[in-house]
Amino acid sequence: MTITTIRKSGNSYAIHLPKVLEPEAGKEYIAVKKQNGTLIFVPKLADKFQNVADKSQYEAETNITYTAEESAGIE
Repeated sequence: MTITTIRKSGNSYAIHLPKVLEPEAGKEYIAVKKQNGTLIFVPKLADKFQNVADKSQYEAETNITYTAEESAGIE
């Protein structure tokens, strides 16, 4: 377990990560704060579809039917 602190930097806060965690400078993370105050940082992944033309990867599923039982998870 590694302990670090949050410091105020202007109008923002900074978390200093120790070298032992091997942080990559400039890498973007998605930050999530849970109800109990836990902070979670997840590496942001590249958008696989950023260069794909609109809807070129989309195929409409037109012949799908569901019964009420299937929708409720009853088989």
